[in-house]
Amino acid sequence: MEYKNVFDNGISFLMKEQKAGGSFSSQSSSKKDFSVTTPSDTIFLTSLILSCINSFQSDIHLDKVKSKTVNFLLKQKSEHWSFNYWKKDSSETKIMPYPDDLDDTFCALAAINDYDKTTLDGAAFAEITTILTATESHVGGPYQTWIVPSNAENIWKDIDVAVNSNIAYFLALQDVFLPNMRKFLVGQIIKKNINSKYYPTQFPVAYFLSRYINLDKTVAFKYKKALQKMILSNKKNDGSFGNPLNTALATSSLLRLGISPKIVEKSIKYLNKTNKNGIWKAYAFCLDPMINKKQYYSGSKALTTAFCLEALSLFDQKTINIQPHLTKRDGDERVIYDQVIRRVKKRFTKLDSDLKSSAFTILEKTVKRDKDRQIVLLPYFFNIALGKQGKKINLDFLITLGVANIYGWIAYTIYDDFLDDEGNPKELSLANVCLRELTAIYNGIIPEEFQEVMDTLDSANAWEIANTRFNSKHYPPNSIPNYGDLAQLSNKSLGHALGPVAILIKLGYPVDSPEMKNLLDFFQHYIIARQLNDDAHDWEEDLSRGQINAVGAMILTKTKVKSKMRKIFWQEVFEDLAKIIFIHIECAQKALPALKDMLVPIERSIQKGLKEHKEAVDFLKVYSKY
Repeated sequence: MEYKNVFDNGISFLMKEQKAGGSFSSQSSSKKDFSVTTPSDTIFLTSLILSCINSFQSDIHLDKVKSKTVNFLLKQKSEHWSFNYWKKDSSETKIMPYPDDLDDTFCALAAINDYDKTTLDGAAFAEITTILTATESHVGGPYQTWIVPSNAENIWKDIDVAVNSNIAYFLALQDVFLPNMRKFLVGQIIKKNINSKYYPTQFPVAYFLSRYINLDKTVAFKYKKALQKMILSNKKNDGSFGNPLNTALATSSLLRLGISPKIVEKSIKYLNKTNKNGIWKAYAFCLDPMINKKQYYSGSKALTTAFCLEALSLFDQKTINIQPHLTKRDGDERVIYDQVIRRVKKRFTKLDSDLKSSAFTILEKTVKRDKDRQIVLLPYFFNIALGKQGKKINLDFLITLGVANIYGWIAYTIYDDFLDDEGNPKELSLANVCLRELTAIYNGIIPEEFQEVMDTLDSANAWEIANTRFNSKHYPPNSIPNYGDLAQLSNKSLGHALGPVAILIKLGYPVDSPEMKNLLDFFQHYIIARQLNDDAHDWEEDLSRGQINAVGAMILTKTKVKSKMRKIFWQEVFEDLAKIIFIHIECAQKALPALKDMLVPIERSIQKGLKEHKEAVDFLKVYSKY
């Protein structure tokens, strides 16, 4: 890290600031610059500091700070897993009592969950779900701020964008994305209404919104862009946003929203200039209760420091990730990755302005999404797995296959959106360009095999449209698709195998050789396992759009009653589904052991699902009493 001394000093300061019980001091002031302050006992600021330091690289000292903080927060929860603004038994709870609220509750829950996902078990989620059900303005949100009886005065029933952003963020950490919440929060961005009655500026609200949006991949890029624009409109010539706290919040928000780190370089330099030995001053973060009709604000040095360190940490991570090919060990890998991206960009520069702009935007998204680099480097990974045989393949051939993979992925993604009735007409021309380039490459290498794979792919897409779609307005569907041996799942994504197939043919292996059979067997089982894993996460959203994926079909054979589906999924479907996935993983490993690393993310996901399955069973036991 470029600012390592600042970071190390800041961490040392936070360690010293932490109280014996695990909390961090809060300050209250009637002045936004905190020139005059009095101590106060809040839970909220401690939750936020934990969220910030959860993102830092762990060491034994920092882990102790986190552990103590979590233990403090767990002692502050109610029996129903709700939290208050004030620390239990503090003088403020008697002088200025508040009911528990969803802002404190979900900021604390998110911080605890991010520290250790095993802390919240099924029983905890049952209580949390009950809280949400009791405070929802509509089914699935948005939610009211305060946890009060239904007959409470309307002043306690406000619906706030910051509060709902924090709820949505916690749910997103559980891979739960509620359409009504998404609609509400995106609607506030459209209206340019990101003000909250609980915060003195828009910066905390933008920060909370960006945490959620960063996790919800279905939020359109134009909304991210609109929020970026709102934040940047407050940027000053020195790179600051008024003070170090606002600058840190804005910088972290922009980086999470996908902005280029270059745009916030001056902001980072400003933060570096305004600290003293890794410590930043206190500024107003949120509103405290009014006293004698005078508004008070809450903040602390520890809170500002935590937010500033988080911004430095995010900037450092994003700067490293700008050129991911430079972080790999192997020299050939760096060269191939770099050359693939260069060649695709060079081709896109020949397009006219509108199409070129779209092409570069989608290329950037594709590369960002390719965290394990299989899109660009799958042919290279396969070639490495061949050992000595793979050394006969020159780098230029592997680069060409990587370029083909990029074109194929972009074209497939755009066409697939159209098959799902979600296509963007502006992107269709780019898909056609990419398909032409893909075809030109493979027609020059493996023309017959390419045509066969594409025929299989198109047949699978045709089967899917004919058998798995229904009018979502006329639920339930008239028929349930029969996925049979699940071959259709692999057929529609068989393009993954084209690069490795080309390598084997280049090495002289016939299409009917045992090596080729093992290769195709690997990809068939690998794709089925991966698709079933994806379907396990997407079945509910797919059904809402009139699409029945393989897991949705399994559930529909047991019930068509929507309110029962989630229970059926966890109680009757998931364990069988996990067994099927593990069978395909095992078959893939046997077919091509050298590529077993590609299977690891799927295995981890299913293991996590099995843990969640146990939690869901616990949840249902507790929830049934309400």
